[in-house]
Amino acid sequence: MVHVVVYERVKDHARWLKTFDGDAPHRNGSKGGVILQFEKDHNKHHIVFEWSDEEANDFVDFVKTPEMQKVFTEAGVLEQTIQVCSPSTIFSK
Repeated sequence: MVHVVVYERVKDHARWLKTFDGDAPHRNGSKGGVILQFEKDHNKHHIVFEWSDEEANDFVDFVKTPEMQKVFTEAGVLEQTIQVCSPSTIFSK
């Protein structure tokens, strides 16, 4: 299991979220995830997805396609970084 961590800065979080929710079929290999919205700037967030190793790389390749870049632009994405991360240390409190 790996995590795909996406940072985005968007024009309007509510507008972006409608597009994100409508794009769910493109994430059907995801095991789920969470959107972490910045407390002091709701137009910035991290999205943390859980994926199998193979599906994560396919997803990252897909979001880099011109088709998806157009979707991001229309959704108001101003800035985006995508990282595939493997758990290295489990911690508590």
